[in-house]
Amino acid sequence: MMKSRSAIESATRQLGSILSTTSQTVIKPAFSTHPDLKRYNLSSRDVCTPDIYIPMVLFFPSSSVSPRGSMNKISHAERLKRSLAQTLTSYYPFAGRLSGSGNYVNCNDHGVEFVEARVSCGMSEILENPADYSYAEDDSLGLLFPPGSVWDGLNMNNNNSSPLMVVQLNHFDCGGIALAVSITHRITDGCGVNTFLTHWAAVASQSGKYAQPHYASWPSVDSDLPLVESCSLQKSWITRRFVFHNSSLARIKAMVAKQGLVENPTRVEVLTSLLYKSSIAASHSGFSPSVLIQPADMRARLMVPETAVGNFYWRYFIEVNQESDTKLPTLNNQIKKGKMELKNMDLSTMDDAKILGLTVMEYMKKNYNIYICSSLCNFPLNKVDFGWGKPVKVSLAEGGCTNNFLLMDTPGGDGIEAMVCLDEETMSRFETDEEILRATSTLQ
Repeated sequence: MMKSRSAIESATRQLGSILSTTSQTVIKPAFSTHPDLKRYNLSSRDVCTPDIYIPMVLFFPSSSVSPRGSMNKISHAERLKRSLAQTLTSYYPFAGRLSGSGNYVNCNDHGVEFVEARVSCGMSEILENPADYSYAEDDSLGLLFPPGSVWDGLNMNNNNSSPLMVVQLNHFDCGGIALAVSITHRITDGCGVNTFLTHWAAVASQSGKYAQPHYASWPSVDSDLPLVESCSLQKSWITRRFVFHNSSLARIKAMVAKQGLVENPTRVEVLTSLLYKSSIAASHSGFSPSVLIQPADMRARLMVPETAVGNFYWRYFIEVNQESDTKLPTLNNQIKKGKMELKNMDLSTMDDAKILGLTVMEYMKKNYNIYICSSLCNFPLNKVDFGWGKPVKVSLAEGGCTNNFLLMDTPGGDGIEAMVCLDEETMSRFETDEEILRATSTLQ
C-alpha cells in the first residue's frame, strides 16, 4: 500500500534528524601524479556534457559486513580509504580539479572528499521508504550523499576547488552500510562509473580482477565550443520506482513481436517504449509532439576498451508527432532504427559534439516535450564486492530532472527497476495507467 504524502514527508524529515556526520577527510592518490600527466584534456563530448554529479549508492547488509576476525566498521572505512587512494593513482583525473576554462582537468592530486556518517535507524527503513518526493536535497536516498552531490553541478564560483568525486560511507544501527559515490558527468559516463567502482572494489578485496583505465589522447577543445553547465533545477517533480518482472516483460515482448514490425525486441526496448507511451498519454497538457532522447554507449563501435575514461556515448532521437505513433510496436521499431543508425553512423561526426546540443535546441524551439531514458541494465553493479560480499541493492538517488527514466536490473536479476520522474499531475495519471498497472509487480 502506498503511503500518504504527509507520511513520506514525515519520514524524510525524521531521516534528516537521525543522520549525523562523524568524520570528513580528503583522500589523495597514493602516489603523486607524474608531471607529464598533470593536464588531462577533455573531449568535445565531455565538454558538451553537463557538469552534474552522478549519484550511485550501494547497500551492504549487516550479514555481510559483520565483524569477521579483525574486521569491524573502522577497518571497513580504512580499507575503503586506502584502496581508494591506490585506485586514484590509476584514475588520477578523478582526484583533480576542473580548469577555469572547463575544457581540461588539472590533475593536481587535490583529492576526493570522503565523509563518514551515522544513521540512527536500520537500513531496511531506508530501502523500504517509497521513493516518492519532489526534487530536494533531503530526500531519503539523497541524504546518504554529501550535500550538493545529488545531480548538482560543480561549484565553479568556488575558485574551481570543487572535487570531481565525493564519497559518503553511512553506518546504520543494524550494522549495514551504504556507500554513496558521486562522480561528475563531465569526466565520465555511466559505463565509466561502473568500471571505476569495479576497479576500486577489486583493489579493496585484493582480488586482482581489474583492468587499468584507458585514456584517449584528446586535442585541446576549441575555445568557441559552448560549455554545457548544469541547469537550475527549480521545477518540482515526483520520482517513483516501478519494478517490472521478467515475466511481464516477456509478455510485452511477445505482444510486440506478434505485430510483425519488430523481430526479437529486448527487455529494455519494450520497457522504454512502454514508459514513453504511458508518459505521453498521462501528460496533463494533452497530446503534443514529443521526442525521446536515448543515450547509447559507443565504446565497442569506436573500438576502445570498456575501461576507457570519458563520455563515449551518443544519442538517437525517437520522435512522436501524432498519437498513432505511440503504439508499442511503432515505438519499438523506431528504437531499433535508432540503434541501427548509430551502428552505421559516420564516426567522424562524433568529433563535433555541438551536433547533439543543437539537435536538442531545435526540438525545444519547436515546443516538443522532451523525454530522456538511460539504461544501466547489464552493468555488473550488483556484483561489486569490496571484500565483504555483494550489495543487496544498488541505486541512483532521485532522478535528476523531469520526464526522465532510469533503468537498472533488480538485485536478483529477475526484472528491471525503472525510476520515473514526472511532474506531479502527470505522475498521478501515469501510475494508474492500465498498461503500467498490468506490467508492474510492485509499485512503490
